[in-house]
Amino acid sequence: DGRAERLSEMLIITVVSPTVDDLVKVVEKLLGQVDGDTKHIQENNQSIKNIKEELKIKEQNIISITADLNSTQQIISSMKEDITQNQQNISSMKEDLIINQENLKNVKEDLNIQQRNILSLEKDFHTHQQNFSNFQENLEIVLSNFSTALMEVKNQTDKERKGDNQMTSCRDVTS
Repeated sequence: DGRAERLSEMLIITVVSPTVDDLVKVVEKLLGQVDGDTKHIQENNQSIKNIKEELKIKEQNIISITADLNSTQQIISSMKEDITQNQQNISSMKEDLIINQENLKNVKEDLNIQQRNILSLEKDFHTHQQNFSNFQENLEIVLSNFSTALMEVKNQTDKERKGDNQMTSCRDVTS
């Protein structure tokens, strides 16, 4: 707006027939305006320079943010891969757990079978022990009976020998 007014004033000054004093005033005003415009141009140039520096800083920030985003995306991709690997590991561990549970179940069943076998063996051992005790008792009875029978045979033999001594032998008999 200020430029438009100044331009209008200059046009008005130019159109009106000037006097020397008017020309001096106009030149002074023009020089003042030139100084003001020069300052204004310098301020604008400085503002443009500052804006360019700010743009460079913002551009560097954008580049830095873009690099950070790329790095973050790589980290996220790596984390996704790790999560996928972890999920596969968990699935594998679940499968292993199921297999181990089945193996444990089989081991428990085998243990139960072994315990039943041990109980059966203990029962058989007890039965054999009882049979052996019965056999031993029967053997002792048989031995006792045999010993008694042997004593009876010996006694009988001894009696017959004593009775035979009184008897003469068939050879000693004369006919």
